Amino acid sequence: MSGGEQIHFERASFLGDSLIGEIEYQTEDRGEVGVVRVSNVSRRYPIALSRIDSVVVERRDLGKTVLLGAGAAAVTIFLVDVMSADEPEKSGNGGREGPVPPSALR
Repeated sequence: MSGGEQIHFERASFLGDSLIGEIEYQTEDRGEVGVVRVSNVSRRYPIALSRIDSVVVERRDLGKTVLLGAGAAAVTIFLVDVMSADEPEKSGNGGREGPVPPSALR
């Protein structure tokens, strides 16, 4: 936009000499007896192409998303392993102190 203004749209398309951008948001309608109804609303904004300096399209990168998920899984596994290493291991005699009877080794 002229003057450095930036607008972020969920979706955009070109129609004639305009860019049509859509913004999505939620509204809450408070009714009787504390009932709240949430609605998803989509609003369209037409902008004349003569007012637009540049358009940038941001796309999700599947590779980065997969790496982020794998990294989160690895950290989770590592933390579970570290947390379980702090717990004392139970012996074969039901956690009782002393020597293990031969019958418990079978």
